[in-house]
Order: sequence, then C-alpha cells, then structure tokens
Amino acid sequence: GGRAQAVLDSISGGDAALLVGGDLTVLVARAEGLPGDGRSTHAFARVSVGNTVQHTPVVWQSEAPHWDEKLSFKEVSVSAELVVEVRDLGGSGGSKAATKAASRALSEDPGGDAVRQTRFLGRAEVPLASTLTITNEPRWYTLMRRAAGEDVA
Repeated sequence: GGRAQAVLDSISGGDAALLVGGDLTVLVARAEGLPGDGRSTHAFARVSVGNTVQHTPVVWQSEAPHWDEKLSFKEVSVSAELVVEVRDLGGSGGSKAATKAASRALSEDPGGDAVRQTRFLGRAEVPLASTLTITNEPRWYTLMRRAAGEDVA
C-alpha cells in the first residue's frame, strides 16, 4: 500500500510512468439494471487498457448478465486507464442469424467494425493508479452514459 503509493506519487509522468506496472487480470463479474427488454438485450462487456481490447462472451436475453470472465492484459503501465463498455448485440438489428454472425465477428476481432454496429449501454473508466490499494474484494463501478453524470446501473 504505502510504498506503492509513494512510488506513484514520485512519478511526474512521461517515460517514468512506464516503469511502474506489470500484468493485469480483470474479472468482469456482472451488470445489473441495463436498459432494454430482457428478450432483446444481448449484452457483452468490451474492456480496453491502452491499445489492447478484449471482450466477454455475449449473454443472451438478459438485462442483468453474469459473465464471471477473467481477462488478462500484459505489460500494463500503472498510468493507463481501464475502460469497460457494456454493449448490446441486439442493437445491431436483424434476424437471430445476423445477431449470431455479429457475435462471431466480435470474437474474431474484438476491436473491429462489429463493435460499432452494437448499441452502447454504458461505460466505466478506472485509472489504474487508483487501484493500487484495492484488495481482492469485488468492486462495483457505476456505468455512465455518454453524457457525464447520467447513470446507467
């Protein structure tokens, strides 16, 4: 706790910020109270740290998806930011076959064009420096809409 914070406090940015960090494992547990109707909401979480993007599997027909998905990121700087976007594959429109095809496209290219065809549900931004003192206890983050201050769940 104290030593890590002292090291962080001594960093003024730039190249020095790259010296503190390591591998990062993120457990994306679940979401609650997502907008939409459960029958047509097919939610997944898109998680990015720097230029690395991964996503959870799609949970079909749920406004309260449970993923319990561990995502690993290598050589992460403590000055980076973890961004979690929850998106709805159902927002891509079309038939069930088209929705399943979109799910396959997401699996093949998590940062690609398929994401832009999904519906944005909310976003949480977590500066990794703020997580240095967090224990292994689960931590909830409120999803924000695109407009600051507009809570999702």
